[in-house]
Amino acid sequence: GESSQPQFKYVELWMLPPTNGGAAHLAVGIRNAEAKTQRFDLEITLDDQPLAVFRSLALAPGDTWTREIPVSIATTAQKAKARLYRSDDNRLYRSVSALVPSG
Repeated sequence: GESSQPQFKYVELWMLPPTNGGAAHLAVGIRNAEAKTQRFDLEITLDDQPLAVFRSLALAPGDTWTREIPVSIATTAQKAKARLYRSDDNRLYRSVSALVPSG
């Protein structure tokens, strides 16, 4: 039957760049599809400069955390990076990057 399907347990991290003509922000999200509550630290950089840090984010199973982070549009494209660390062991868990287009 269907119950033999493996349960996929994972944490999703995503980051969407600003859209043309839209607001100048990065949309960052975390989704916890694990079976238990997880705690995370999230660090976001823009061209390797710290942009935003969120500490001890607690996500219950099935929870989604999203945040819009303002960025300044520069004359050249910038590389944004989001790194997700597990709070309990401080290990890098996920990382994603996005390009912030020039203005």
